[in-house]
Formats: sequence, C-alpha cells, structure tokens
Amino acid sequence: MLVKDRLYRQAFDALFHVARQAAMTALAADDSRWGKLRRTLPKPFSERFRQIISTLHITYSYDGNYPKDQVDEEFYHWQNKVSQFIQDLERI
Repeated sequence: MLVKDRLYRQAFDALFHVARQAAMTALAADDSRWGKLRRTLPKPFSERFRQIISTLHITYSYDGNYPKDQVDEEFYHWQNKVSQFIQDLERI
C-alpha cells in the first residue's frame, strides 16, 4: 500500500507541476516559485491556480489527504480541471 500511496501522491503532484509550467509559460516567467506565479497571474487565473496549489500540491501530494475511496475519479476530475486551466491560459 505504501508504494501505491506514493504513486498516487506523485500523480497528483505531476498535475500541479503541469499547471505550474503552463503558468510560467503564459507569464514568460523564469521564476518557478508557485506563490509568486499565483500573485502574478491575472484574476480569475490566480484563484484557480491557488486552488490547484492548495489541493493537488499541498493537500493531496504533500499531506497525502486525497480521497482514497475514489482516487481514480478524483484524479480524472483534476486532470480535466488542469487541462481546462491550461486551455484558458492559452487565450490570455
């Protein structure tokens, strides 16, 4: 179970890093610090990115508090949210 937990946490964190890279690209930023990126993004992107940070990076990956009974559904839910975030960023 420990290996599976680690892999789930890494998968959620990978979604966060994809969103972070997209934000860096949209802002043409060299600085990868997510707090600075969040503050630099225009609204409503800053709030959406804050939710991605809080949920995927901190709660799910760092703390390991992801919904273990519906992990696949939750992953696909966040995969779609991150994908939409990236598509919307491409329009700014």
